[in-house]
Amino acid sequence: MQSDGYSVCWHLTKDNPLLKHILCRAHVRAKFVYDISKQSEAGLFVRNIGYLYSVEKKL
Repeated sequence: MQSDGYSVCWHLTKDNPLLKHILCRAHVRAKFVYDISKQSEAGLFVRNIGYLYSVEKKL
């Protein structure tokens, strides 16, 4: 199950072993962009996600 981090989704997947909860890449990237000023490692993740977007665009 893919979501933007909505807490209900976490509970649904926690109680059902057949489901796996994943976050959408855009929301994950946004959280790292927010944290760039706090953590130097966040920039690496933002660049890597940007690379994934460029690969996806070519498909």
